[in-house]
Amino acid sequence: MTILEKNNCSFLSNYFMMLLVSILLWLEVYLFQTSFLVPYALMIIGIINIVSIYKNYKLLLTPVGLFSLIWLVIIPFCSFEYPLMRAMSVFEWNKVLLLIIFFSLGGLVSSFCKKKKSKKIQHLSNNTLIINLLVLIISIVSLIALYVNYGGVPLFAQDANVAKNMFRSIPFLSFLSYFGNISILIFIINDDRIIKNKLFLLLSIIYVFLLILSAERFFVTLLILSIAFVYCKQYIDIKLLKKFMLLVILVFSIFMFVLCYRGNEEQKDLYFIQSGIYNGNAKTLVNTEILRYFGMQERVITNTYLYIDPGYTKGSLTFSPFLKIIGKNSVEIPDVQIYGYTSKSIITKTYADFGHFWGIAIIIFSFIINTSYYKFSRENSLLSQYMNSVWLIFLLFSFYAYIDNLIILFLYFPLYVWLIEIINKNNKKEEII
Repeated sequence: MTILEKNNCSFLSNYFMMLLVSILLWLEVYLFQTSFLVPYALMIIGIINIVSIYKNYKLLLTPVGLFSLIWLVIIPFCSFEYPLMRAMSVFEWNKVLLLIIFFSLGGLVSSFCKKKKSKKIQHLSNNTLIINLLVLIISIVSLIALYVNYGGVPLFAQDANVAKNMFRSIPFLSFLSYFGNISILIFIINDDRIIKNKLFLLLSIIYVFLLILSAERFFVTLLILSIAFVYCKQYIDIKLLKKFMLLVILVFSIFMFVLCYRGNEEQKDLYFIQSGIYNGNAKTLVNTEILRYFGMQERVITNTYLYIDPGYTKGSLTFSPFLKIIGKNSVEIPDVQIYGYTSKSIITKTYADFGHFWGIAIIIFSFIINTSYYKFSRENSLLSQYMNSVWLIFLLFSFYAYIDNLIILFLYFPLYVWLIEIINKNNKKEEII
């Protein structure tokens, strides 16, 4: 039984509470220019949301749950002053609270959408399984060819990020190597039987291992999250919850392991301490790196509003998948960074795209994400399942990435999934005939 077999209006209370508390906090910030109570209030409501969703509905990865985890728990926790990172300003809290208000409005509207009856899963045909397996093999071969060309292992290089870019110096092979991700996900979405296939398991392990060694922490994380999203639309019992928590620990461990290569003590000492930017201990900077990883994006909001004209990118970031199809690129955002931290959240990117109307874009995104979850998850077609997981990933990375950063998820992968679905349907018709 999936979540969608329950009334989607059951989440109204969570969105309504988020909206009410956020409006009250925003008024306090706007009128009195103080934000002392904001992080504490948001963390409380975020934890209540997450606990109540699991307690009442045995669910974890819902739009409101994910949004609560990021914007009502992690961001408030990272809002305080830490080494190399000042406390979030009143101006930044103003924008974060507006984001929560706009997202809550979109969630409330989507709750009233008409629901569909769930459809049975259509298993992949034998021909489709073979095609998808060949794609996985091609991805592995492409990765091996990239390793041969690079002549080493990027993960263990002194600067893994630089090494990763050098590793992917052959664009065509690099492009092919990513499709192993979606190949594995397609198998798991529509055919649990494939998990018992020893060849598939062996190839999947090889592919993920090669991907990790290439320092591609982002795509490894995407694959694990995509699989989690597919399974966790179901009711979660204690046994499945334990498995999910083990998966979370695994993802977090891989993330922390690779994050160590993002900036070791020697690099921190050279860049921050010897240059006089920071007078503390380099080890302290390494240990608190994850806090800046999550929190710096919100500090960049101020620089974005100071140095970038509203609507500078003219919607090109949001519509970058369509621009790619006609051979055009999105407009680059000017470099607004703090100590080399340049990543921008959904707030800054929608502001760059739509200016002072960025809130309308957030409402629309929230409506799409929630509708996708409540409506499309009932349709067990390959494409609808994939798009549902993509929107949840988009929401999970909203503190860090935007559509233009996830272009392969929004353009190339869906085209491949759509092609596989067409082939699968045609094979099914031939079998019937």
